[in-house]
Amino acid sequence: MKQISTKNLIIALLVIAPFSLFSQNLLKNSDFSNGSSNWSTNGMKVEINPETTYGGRNSRNNTAEVDMEVGLRQVVDISADNFYQLTFKASRRTTSGTIASPGINIQVIGDVTGTKYINTNRTYSNSSFAFADQIVTFSIPKNATDKKVTIQFTGYSNNTTLGVILDDVQFIQINNAALPVHFISFTGELRNNSSLLTWKTENESNNRYFIIEKSVNGSSFDSIGVVAASNRNAATYTFTDSKLSNTNVYRIRQVDLDGASIFSKMIVLKKSVVNGEMKVFPSTATTTVQYSLSVSENTSLQVAVVDASGRTVMQQLNQVNAGSFQQSLNVQNLNSGIYYIQVRSNDGSVNLTKTFQKMN
Repeated sequence: MKQISTKNLIIALLVIAPFSLFSQNLLKNSDFSNGSSNWSTNGMKVEINPETTYGGRNSRNNTAEVDMEVGLRQVVDISADNFYQLTFKASRRTTSGTIASPGINIQVIGDVTGTKYINTNRTYSNSSFAFADQIVTFSIPKNATDKKVTIQFTGYSNNTTLGVILDDVQFIQINNAALPVHFISFTGELRNNSSLLTWKTENESNNRYFIIEKSVNGSSFDSIGVVAASNRNAATYTFTDSKLSNTNVYRIRQVDLDGASIFSKMIVLKKSVVNGEMKVFPSTATTTVQYSLSVSENTSLQVAVVDASGRTVMQQLNQVNAGSFQQSLNVQNLNSGIYYIQVRSNDGSVNLTKTFQKMN
C-alpha cells in the first residue's frame, strides 16, 4: 500500500472536501499497487511501472502509462439522479525520447444507453516530471437507465509509445446538497435553422453563471455563450445557437462563485441534410412508385417500405451524392393496401416518412 504524508493527506482532503468529504472511492486498485488488476477490462492493454521508469523519483510508487498502445478501463456501479467526480494525477513522461505534448482521452460511458457522460481530451507539456491534480465532475439524470459506467483512459494526439503517466485515480459520488446547482434536465431542438437549448435546475446557491460549450466531435469543446445565474430554488434557462454544423454536441458548464465548475450531460443535435420535403409519386400505384428528395451533402440513406401492420416488406441502401436524388421502387408484387416509405440516414440527420396506396 502506498504511504502518504500527513501534509499531503491534509492537502488532498482540502481539495476534495468541499464536495465529498470521506466519500468512498468506487474504483478498485486505484493506485496501481496491484499492478494491472481491474484495469484491463474488455482486453485493454495496461502498462504499470514505478514512476522512476517515466521520470519520477519514487521507486516504490506504481503508476500507469497511457499512449497509443496502452490505457486504462474499469467498470463501476452508478445510480441515477446523482453527481460524480473523477479525479486523478497526470504528468508528461520525461524519459526515453519524450514527445512535446502527449495527450489522453477521458471517457465515462453508460452501460445501457452508451451516453458519454464525460468525453474530453487533455494534453501535458511539463518539462520535468510533476503530477498535476485533475478533476472532472458530471451528473447522472433522474431518468437514466444506466446502472454502470465504463471509465476509460486512452491516448490522444499521440502516435508513439511515449505518453502520459497517471496515478491515484478516484471515482466518487458527490453529496448533492453540497453542490451549488442540481441539473434537472438539459434538452435541445432544431428550430428555424438554429439550436434551441433548454436546461432546468433546482437548489441553486453560490451560482455565478453557465457557460455553453459546443463541439462537432464530442471531444474538443469551444465556449459559445454565457448565461447569468438566477440562484433561485428552481429555474429554467434557454440559449439559441444559430451557427450550426451538421453535427452539434452541446454541454453546459456551471461555474460557482469560487470558480469551481461542474458539467451537465452532453446532447447531440444533427442538422438535416435534406433540402425541403421528400416527394412520393404516384400516390396510388400498381407497379412502380418513385420517391425524390434533395440533399446538401453526400450521404447514405436506408430506405424501407413498411405495411400498415409495421412489417418491413422492402429495403434499399443508397449512396446519395449532394443534389437532387430520385429512385424507383418495384411494388408490383405487393398486396393492395396502404404502405409507408421510410428514409433514414445512419447518423440520424434524415428521418422521413411518406405514404402511398398499392392497387391491384
